[in-house]
Parts: sequence; C-alpha cells; structure tokens
Amino acid sequence: MTASTVAQYLAALPADRRAALSAVRKVINENLPDGYEEGMQFGMIGWYGPLSVYPAGYGENPKVPRFPDPSHRLP
Repeated sequence: MTASTVAQYLAALPADRRAALSAVRKVINENLPDGYEEGMQFGMIGWYGPLSVYPAGYGENPKVPRFPDPSHRLP
C-alpha cells in the first residue's frame, strides 16, 4: 500500500482494520502534547515531535517519528 496522506492510508484498509486503527488514532490524537502532528512517514501513520522540543530532528530528518502505526506490517 502506498499512501501519501492519512486519509488515503485509511481508505485502503479493510473495514475492520480501519475501525480498529481509527479508535486508536482517536485516543492518541486526543492525548498528544501540544505541537505534535500526525502524518505519513515510512509508508505508515506516525506522530511527529515538535521542532521546539527536538530542534535538530532525528539525524537530518526534521520530523521525529514517535508513535508508529501498529497496523503497519512488514512484508
């Protein structure tokens, strides 16, 4: 599955996995500290730490993935 947005990623999931992941996303998004963002990275949904907390990012990547999508399965 290749998705460039969270909406595309969710639309491509089977209904049962979409429902489960949506429930998990709701809890995560309601409890994220200020400044964190949800988006796509490495082919899965992730949440990024704010640059004010992690100014150098991780290596050369300015978006620090913190909570990878548990629905993502490696081939």
